[in-house]
Amino acid sequence: MGICRCHRLSTTNHFCYEHRMNVCQYCVLESHQNCIVKSYNSWLNSSEFNAICLFCGEKLDIQECIRLYCWDVVHKNCLASKYNDETDPIKIICPECSAPIIPPSNAESPIADELNSILPNIGWYQNLIDSGFKPSVYSPTRKTPKSNETFSSVNQTLDSSCIIN
Repeated sequence: MGICRCHRLSTTNHFCYEHRMNVCQYCVLESHQNCIVKSYNSWLNSSEFNAICLFCGEKLDIQECIRLYCWDVVHKNCLASKYNDETDPIKIICPECSAPIIPPSNAESPIADELNSILPNIGWYQNLIDSGFKPSVYSPTRKTPKSNETFSSVNQTLDSSCIIN
């Protein structure tokens, strides 16, 4: 965890491998468009990186790039052509981390906003929308009690799934 050096001074866990500095969700789009950005812990484990498009394998700096919702980076043209024949949105995933490329409809982040402004201009995405596809809605996976459930039963469920050595 660190503090981004931009004027926002946001606390962040994202780290630019090229510039060796913490970056927030705003400055990654403003100043680090083609940079490899992962968690700071990932960088501590291995600071090696290869700034190539995950689709074509060419250097990122030779074409305009787009940052995916998972923070990985690809060439914009590669993203536009990669899924032309794909009709199943479940298969439209990042080749690096397998995260969905299409952000949830209720995602609130500058990266999601930028991606959502570009996707409608991409043929395969427009074909999905025309066929009735609607982006998923993000919902937290944390278990909360249902109306007929008590907190103690939720805690019991959570406690039973924990392993204590």
